[in-house]
Amino acid sequence: STLFPYTTLFRSDLVLFFIEKGAKYWSRGMKGAAQGGYKELIDFFIEKGAKDWNEGMQGAAKGGHEDLVDFFIDKGANNWYWGMKAAAKGGHKELVLFFIKEGANAWNEGMYNAAYGGHKELVELFISKGADNWNLGMYGAAKGGKKELVDFFISKGANNWDLGMESAAKGGHKELIEFFNEKLNNL
Repeated sequence: STLFPYTTLFRSDLVLFFIEKGAKYWSRGMKGAAQGGYKELIDFFIEKGAKDWNEGMQGAAKGGHEDLVDFFIDKGANNWYWGMKAAAKGGHKELVLFFIKEGANAWNEGMYNAAYGGHKELVELFISKGADNWNLGMYGAAKGGKKELVDFFISKGANNWDLGMESAAKGGHKELIEFFNEKLNNL
């Protein structure tokens, strides 16, 4: 079982409900609490046995909680790649730059996550660093329902319409599904 969607709401009654049902992956719960910025709930999960500090840092980075990113680094988190991707998806430029400074350099994956989150400024940052997989960027934008960024990646050369349609479907974005279907019909 996963606590992730519920800890971000800090609904302690739901957290306890899932624990009673058998949820045991404390680090996943800690990640959700970190994304929501709930230090008290993070401490709860640590007391239960959470110890995947990278997972906690990833949640904190996605939520933009620099203080919690520092907290998990102090505990031993050091997966800068995970942190950069999460911060990119959340649109947190300062954290993205921090993780890059620490050594994260997966430009295409960063671009994908920024596109998924709809953060064009970060997409352009990753492109300036060397990201160039336009289909991957389009995939992220389509999954996130970001038509403007889909168009941006198409203007760069993205052309895998099946991938775009699949991604739009994963995100439940009917208008984009129809857009990609039209592209496929015009081949």
